[in-house]
Amino acid sequence: MDKVFGLIVVGLICIVLGIMNMKGNLSLLHSYHKKRVSAEDKIPFGRAIGLGTLVCGGGLLLNGIFYLIHLVSSMQIFFYIAMALLILGLVVGFVLIIYALLKYNRGIF
Repeated sequence: MDKVFGLIVVGLICIVLGIMNMKGNLSLLHSYHKKRVSAEDKIPFGRAIGLGTLVCGGGLLLNGIFYLIHLVSSMQIFFYIAMALLILGLVVGFVLIIYALLKYNRGIF
């Protein structure tokens, strides 16, 4: 049960960090992730990175919620939904983050 609440807390933290990046706070990123981003691209870069982080956090949060429902109800379908949401959220989120890094920073590092 503690693992479920850990997933929910980490998901909420990722969502908050994603929102902060989307609002233009790029100080949360490593310097090598933003060193080649031009001044006019900082806002779109922050939005793209923030959206990816938000999607990852949403996947973690929804995974925790559906897994908690699975534990309470003992219905196997909620376990499969939880795992699908986790995988989908992380894959889509990481693809968005890598796309933003390649587009605006012209490389991952």
